[in-house]
Amino acid sequence: MSRVNGVPILDTAGMEPHIRKESMEALVMAFGVQILLEGIFHTDPHPGNLMATPDPAGGGIRVAILDWGQMKQLTHNERVRYALLVVAMASRDGDLLRATLAELGVRIENCEDSFAEIAGYILFDTRMDMPK
Repeated sequence: MSRVNGVPILDTAGMEPHIRKESMEALVMAFGVQILLEGIFHTDPHPGNLMATPDPAGGGIRVAILDWGQMKQLTHNERVRYALLVVAMASRDGDLLRATLAELGVRIENCEDSFAEIAGYILFDTRMDMPK
């Protein structure tokens, strides 16, 4: 075990906007690399397990992810499906979204397609900029 020098990720909320932005970008990149490239990711990312640390290489911000006691390994097929899920949500492709959710084993049944799409966004997309 080693000591991580940094601050809890929530402490960046009171910092300058560029530090908050860099922290969130680093966090998104860390989980994107874990899920889409490595296929192994941390499954307990609560604020106590996330720290913003200075990047010694470039003066920016990195994210340290602590306590790897809970993690999941994804197959190649699952990684491809999660990548498709990102594409479907980013392009607002409802057909691809519903198909990809089904391929991932997410069952949203007994409802109209539009509701199933909104449920998919609620489960996997934090932007929540769907029309009401």
